[in-house]
Amino acid sequence: MAEETEAEFSMKSAVSPSWKRPDEVMKLHRLKQKKRALQARMNKTDTSQVEAKCFFNAGSKAESQKRKNPFT
Repeated sequence: MAEETEAEFSMKSAVSPSWKRPDEVMKLHRLKQKKRALQARMNKTDTSQVEAKCFFNAGSKAESQKRKNPFT
């Protein structure tokens, strides 16, 4: 009867999602987790480096005097 043209076939395949195998789903899941973890580490190091610089600069004035050694 009616034959499907390429356009009709591609429209049907675009509407219905293709099935994914469990290993493909888990691979994508792990990839997303790694991506989020990397992004979190990158954001964390950016803020901690700035804080660390401020901390060391502020503390250098207060620590200019030597403390007495309690073991002598």
